[in-house]
Amino acid sequence: GPVDIYQPVTSPRTMEYVANQGFRAVYWLLHPDKQKQYWDDYADRRSEAGNPVASAGADRVLEAATLYDRVEDAVADLSHVYAASARPRDMVLRTITPRLAADELRARHAAGASCGVLFGPERSGLTNDHIALAGTVITVPLNPSYASLNLGQAVLIVAYEWFQAADATPAEDLPMAHTRPATQAELEGFFG
Repeated sequence: GPVDIYQPVTSPRTMEYVANQGFRAVYWLLHPDKQKQYWDDYADRRSEAGNPVASAGADRVLEAATLYDRVEDAVADLSHVYAASARPRDMVLRTITPRLAADELRARHAAGASCGVLFGPERSGLTNDHIALAGTVITVPLNPSYASLNLGQAVLIVAYEWFQAADATPAEDLPMAHTRPATQAELEGFFG
């Protein structure tokens, strides 16, 4: 999958979403000592509440993450950066849906390009300076009166579209387990 770049997240559930949808790499934008302290504090709070720290596969994503202090360093080797944002900006940047972004990411990835998606911190979102590092903005079409998503939701939607862009799962399936549909006569005999 593409490279994924995140500001610090509020929950390992976000990393579970990353793992579920097959995104390949995560780059954290926080000093390693601060990041470790952040997760240690989170783990302590979850343990005290009797909850697991992270669910299936999220620990592997967290352990494989690369840490950066600056967004500019994290995106330096990418040929194309997408920025996820719900807020309109006074910037001349192409804005697309997660579905189109997924198609483009898949095509760029297949052509050997290194690309990624930049998500901002949950509290404030991306700054204009960070948005300016991107060639394209991804905006999830939502109710214009309340177009707010938390970080986990935004990551899940973009990651889901990425996965769906290459998924061949049929829209409907009826496993018959080596049986056949009943005939009308058999149904009549059964219910009659």
